[in-house]
Amino acid sequence: MRCENRPTTKGKKGVSPVGGIVGYSAGTVEDCVFAGQVTGLFYTSFYVGGLVGQNNGTMRRCVNMGSVDGYQYVGGVVGRSVDGLVEGCSNDAPVTCVLNGGGVVGLNSGNVKCCSNVGIVNCSGSGDLGGVIGWNAASGQTQKCRNSGQVIGGASSANIGGLVGYNQGILCNSVNSGQVTGHSSVGGCAGYNTGTVQYCYWKYDGTQGFNYAAAGSGAAVSCYSFTSAPGQLSGSVFDTTDLCEALNGWGMANIDDIPSLCRWAASESGYPALVDQSETRTADASVPHLWLDRTALKTYLVSQNVDTADYEAMANATGANGCKVWQSYVAGLDPSETNSHFEAQISFDSEGEPVVTYTPDLGSLRTYEVEGEESLSDAWGAKSERSRFFRVKVSVPQE
Repeated sequence: MRCENRPTTKGKKGVSPVGGIVGYSAGTVEDCVFAGQVTGLFYTSFYVGGLVGQNNGTMRRCVNMGSVDGYQYVGGVVGRSVDGLVEGCSNDAPVTCVLNGGGVVGLNSGNVKCCSNVGIVNCSGSGDLGGVIGWNAASGQTQKCRNSGQVIGGASSANIGGLVGYNQGILCNSVNSGQVTGHSSVGGCAGYNTGTVQYCYWKYDGTQGFNYAAAGSGAAVSCYSFTSAPGQLSGSVFDTTDLCEALNGWGMANIDDIPSLCRWAASESGYPALVDQSETRTADASVPHLWLDRTALKTYLVSQNVDTADYEAMANATGANGCKVWQSYVAGLDPSETNSHFEAQISFDSEGEPVVTYTPDLGSLRTYEVEGEESLSDAWGAKSERSRFFRVKVSVPQE
C-alpha cells in the first residue's frame, strides 16, 4: 500500500485498533503520509496509531504529521506492532495517551529500526512513555532510532524514557536529545529496563532530574550522556567521545540480519540525524537513494525530462555517458559526465601472461571478474594463457 491521507479520523466506541490509514495491517504499508487527526474514545481506545492501529506486517518510510490521542498503546505511527517491522518511519506531531505511549510505537514486540520522533509525547496516567516506544516487550528490538521531542509524564507517572518507557527487549544504537520529565523511573534512554540497553546516548544538561540511562535490573552497556551539540560523550565508546562517531562505530548494526535503511550523519542542528539509504527495486542492480540524490545527476536528468522524485525512473534512465544510471553506479562512474567510462587495459608480465587492469577500481566495494576467450566466437570463460580477448564483469557484493 502506498498512499497519502489528510482527513480527520475518530475512533468509534469500543472499536480497536484505530489508525489514520488503516486499523489493522498484516501486509506492507510503504511511503504513506498522514496529516489529519486520530482520536480514540477515552477508556475504550486501545492500539491507536497515526497511520496504523495494529501492525503485523511491514511498514517502511511512513510519516505522521497529525495529532494522535488515545487511551492505551498509542503511537505516532503505530499503536501496536506484533512481530512486524517498522522501518524508516517518523512522527512529527503530538501524541497523547493515558498509558503506554510512544512517539513512534505504543507497544512493540517486533522490530523497529531507523525511526525518529520530534513530536511531544504526553501521558496523563501511570506511565510507560517513551520518545520512540512506550513499551518494548521481551521480543522487541529497537535500533538506530532518534528522539528530539519532549517526553512528559503525569504527576504519578513511572517508566518515562527518552527512547523507551519500559524496556524488556533490546534497545541499541539510538540517541535522545529531548527533555524527559516524570514522577519516578525517569531515564535518558529508557525509563525502566529489565532487558538490554546498549550503545545508546542521551542529552543531560542538569535540568531533567535524571543522570542515568535507565532504572531497573537490566543491563545498560556503553551508554553515556552528552551535554551539548554536536555532543561530547561523558565516556569513550569505540575509542571516541564524539557522539556521531560513536553511533556509527556500532558493530551490531544488523542484529536481526535485516539490512538497515539508514545511517547516522551530522546535521545542521549539530546532533546526529538518520539519513535514508533506501535502494531502488526495479533496476537490474539496486541503487541507493543517497547516491541518486546528488545535485549534478539530478540537474542532468531534469534536463532529460526525467522525474527526479521517482528513484526508480532515475535508476533506469540513461546518463550523459550513454550508460544506464544503475550501470554507472555499479561501475563507479559519474552518469552526469559525458566522458565517464569504464576502461580496461591489457599488458603482459615477464612470463608473457596477460594482465588486465581497469579503471575505476573501487576495491572491496565491488567484485571484479576477468573473463577471456581465444576468439569472439567462443564462449566466455576463465582467463587463461590462451585467451586473446578479455572482458571485465563488475558487480556489487551481496551482504
